[in-house]
Amino acid sequence: MVPKRDTRQEILTKAFFMYEDLGNRKISLSEIAAKVGISKTAIFRHFKNKDALIQVMTEMVFTGLSSVLNSKEFFFTRTESKEYSFEEFSDLIDTVLSFFIENPGYLGFTLNSGILTQKTDEPIFVILKKHGVMFSEEYITSSNLRRFFRAYFCTESIIFFLIRRKCLLKTNPSAIHSDEEFKKTIINVLWTGISTTENKLSSERKAELDKLCEITVPENGDEARFFMAFTEVFNEYGIEGITIERISEKLNLAKSSLYSYFINKEEFITKMLSSELRIIMDMLSKRLKMATSIEETAYILLVSEKNYLEQRPFVLTIHNWALQQEFNLDRMTDKEKTGTEDKLAVVKNKGFEIKNGLSVKTILGWVSSIIGTLKFYFKVPVETIDYVDELFDLICFGLSKSMSNK
Repeated sequence: MVPKRDTRQEILTKAFFMYEDLGNRKISLSEIAAKVGISKTAIFRHFKNKDALIQVMTEMVFTGLSSVLNSKEFFFTRTESKEYSFEEFSDLIDTVLSFFIENPGYLGFTLNSGILTQKTDEPIFVILKKHGVMFSEEYITSSNLRRFFRAYFCTESIIFFLIRRKCLLKTNPSAIHSDEEFKKTIINVLWTGISTTENKLSSERKAELDKLCEITVPENGDEARFFMAFTEVFNEYGIEGITIERISEKLNLAKSSLYSYFINKEEFITKMLSSELRIIMDMLSKRLKMATSIEETAYILLVSEKNYLEQRPFVLTIHNWALQQEFNLDRMTDKEKTGTEDKLAVVKNKGFEIKNGLSVKTILGWVSSIIGTLKFYFKVPVETIDYVDELFDLICFGLSKSMSNK
């Protein structure tokens, strides 16, 4: 007897498979139906519309992740007075990384569907709490800012390194280590950081670097207007709802006149990002020349990125979304990629020793990702904590040092 076909499950499986490509922004029900081998009309027997399908997929991701996290309940309910061992921490991160590696479509869906790339009034920890994760109150109320901050740091770092690995699988698969090696590296990076020394920067040296990292970003009237229009449309309609028509409406321009600047949405985003990337890399390369260690390099990256985004807050939406997609890496021209590598060479050529084998380019992306998302959707109360110093300690010396000192 031929087993009965589970069409609903096939639809979900194919939908996740299509979202597995991190660059895939718009997926229609017609495309999903074609992959399943059914008509679009047949999908409506199982899902009222695309929103209903997205809702079920969202529940699957968060329910699965909640189950994984609850298997490590001890980690989230323990009091601050008890420190976590490396073995306990390693077990938790290994389990979370394995969940996304074994379900590759979940990561792409989580990012591309806008669950994490749109603004929300709730931190990710509150959303997970609603899906049954047994977080203690300090995780969801920020009553313990440093624990909350460390949880945020781990979450964003895991997302960044998973995306980084996904992009390398497409662009340079020979550079990819085994799943076990990848997990081991990320666990060690988060636990011990990138510094090969325990010597922290003095307050005097930090003050000198703070002065060095003061910036004035050049004004560009047209680009500022375009970014602001993009952000408004993004916040109203989400990434899939961004169209040239809506951007032109926000700019009070005829659609035809906007096409004199950009052919389509993709070119619009690419040109905006390329322009910002040039500004960022010019700004960083001049300051990174003054770094005398990998610790100073990390500090300069953190402070410079923070100052840049504070001066150009309208860039934050597209900056954050682009980092999640590593969009600038995929869409940059060869000339732009070479220019970026040349500017990073000012650090690379100094030969600083970096623990756990991370490249300068990866560290730059990691720092940018953390700063870019800090106030965007995690709702970390940064006004009440010296988040640059906190992030600096976590990146350079890891969670083990952070927990033992605080």
